[in-house]
Amino acid sequence: MPDKEAIAKGASNPDEESSKRVKGGKLTFWLAYATLVCILGSSFQFGYNTSCINAPEQDIKTYFRSIGNYSDFEWSIAVAIFAIGGMIGALAGPLFANRFGRKRSLLANNGLAIVGALLMFLSYFAKTSPLLTVGRFVIGINCGMNTAIAPIYLSELAPIHLRGSLGTLNQFGIVSGLLVGFIFGLKQVLGTSKGWQYLLGFSILPAVFQLVTLPWCPNSPRYLLIELDQELQAVEALRKLRATDDVTEDINEMKIERDREATTEHVSVLQLFVRRDLQMPLLIGCVMMMAQQLGGINAVLYYSTSIFEKVGVPESRVATTGIGVVALVFTAIAVRLVEVLGRRTLMLIGLGGMFLFYTVMTIAFCFESSTGMKYVAVVATLTLVVFFMIGPGAIPWFITAEMFSQGPRPAACAVAATVNWATNFIIGIAFPSMQVALYPYTFIVFMALVAIFWTFTFFFVPETKGRTIEDITDHFRGGDSRCVMYRGLRGHRQEVNLI
Repeated sequence: MPDKEAIAKGASNPDEESSKRVKGGKLTFWLAYATLVCILGSSFQFGYNTSCINAPEQDIKTYFRSIGNYSDFEWSIAVAIFAIGGMIGALAGPLFANRFGRKRSLLANNGLAIVGALLMFLSYFAKTSPLLTVGRFVIGINCGMNTAIAPIYLSELAPIHLRGSLGTLNQFGIVSGLLVGFIFGLKQVLGTSKGWQYLLGFSILPAVFQLVTLPWCPNSPRYLLIELDQELQAVEALRKLRATDDVTEDINEMKIERDREATTEHVSVLQLFVRRDLQMPLLIGCVMMMAQQLGGINAVLYYSTSIFEKVGVPESRVATTGIGVVALVFTAIAVRLVEVLGRRTLMLIGLGGMFLFYTVMTIAFCFESSTGMKYVAVVATLTLVVFFMIGPGAIPWFITAEMFSQGPRPAACAVAATVNWATNFIIGIAFPSMQVALYPYTFIVFMALVAIFWTFTFFFVPETKGRTIEDITDHFRGGDSRCVMYRGLRGHRQEVNLI
């Protein structure tokens, strides 16, 4: 039986090493296949279930009110409980991924998607609104686990030079799901009194697709080698992914990571709140997540159709679909901008633009009876989405991970994800009541919150573009300072004490 070193080395020789290394860094068939399966079965699912509930709101309310009492608050619970499930799934996802592996966890997670979609579909025929709420909760757990596991799986499959690209494709999957959910919600498709159950039950198809196609995907080679110490299986998976027999470089890099992890301190959630050098980056990560959710974008995603209807926009569902198109286009643009302008700069631009166009939306709603104001509301909403996508849309996930070293990073990301889903729930359940109580001044609340987040970002958030993890974490170490103020793109620092 050949030894492990011979297997890892394969047919390598010095003359061929350079060309094989380049080939190993390309998007091979199996890497493309696994990425597509992961995106269409996991990332897409999250985006679709965020948006599909939007357009048929009035049809669903009318149906359940025709067979009994169904309040706006019950509808808010059905919408917002998706985020509660997501919070549970996001916390449980890493545990399942480490215990059972990335691929097995994603496979099993499809069972939750099928159950949740079936419950929502059957709520129509059973004439029972609690089935809809429970189904949204279950599909929320599925989506929460997808947000935690799918990016890990993709990053561990990809060669070093493609990790950023595959991470971006994960975001494209989410935004594509948003767009499809908006399109299917049109009255010309499934957004009708007789079609909304099929709209909600559609989530079965991506789950079945992944159940059928994922077993053919390779296991994560990093998980096999670093977590399970199964070098032979890791080599086999790498050969399949890289389309080359010489995987020595990848194996050696993983061994270095394995040895480093053996000496790395693992930090608990409690220690994040106790250690002074971790308190400020944790606060920044949590505030960035709150900026993403409490900035009000999910009020737009969940309720844009009802917002447009309230201001008198004709074909409001078509206008809502425009949100998905804009989100998809500017997600692509943000991929380039984030490495050119930097994270901090884009957060400031994004939050500043959102503040400006919340102001325009509020003015449009106040003067909705004036000629053309309904169209001003639509344009302002679409532009608001533009600024969200280039700023708070993706950057909080990047910057949270970049501010922590290997030891505290898992716990920090778990806390940040919990904050993200919790604030998602708050917006989902609170916005309908806010809209009724405050209209046409509803978005003034979000204007105030966005202004607070912009101020926090300007004074306290570092620029992490082009800086090593060690460089970033060094800024939070030493001295008695609990708060580090940042100004300028070069990370100029001024220390102050918080009493």
